[in-house]
Amino acid sequence: MVLKKPVLEFHWSSGNNATITEQGIEITVVYLSQDCVYGAPGAQTIASLQTSGVPTTQIWLNMTLARIKGIGCPETMVWKAIYEVTTPSPLYVTAS
Repeated sequence: MVLKKPVLEFHWSSGNNATITEQGIEITVVYLSQDCVYGAPGAQTIASLQTSGVPTTQIWLNMTLARIKGIGCPETMVWKAIYEVTTPSPLYVTAS
């Protein structure tokens, strides 16, 4: 469950691709029947937005979060996923 929504920033990298930075996320994860709260202390690059070389726009997420609360919970957790962006389509990112 998301306790605090992050502020997201998209930074153009090349072509129509970008990196995504987050700040302020806080989530609850259930680990061994216990609620564990994780977050990031500051801004961190968490993903890349891929529009070139893939059939659809994708977000490649790779985020490490630190334990904020929860006894017996792992010190850190890694959230890795690939998400498909369905709208808007096409999606473009350009340098500002």
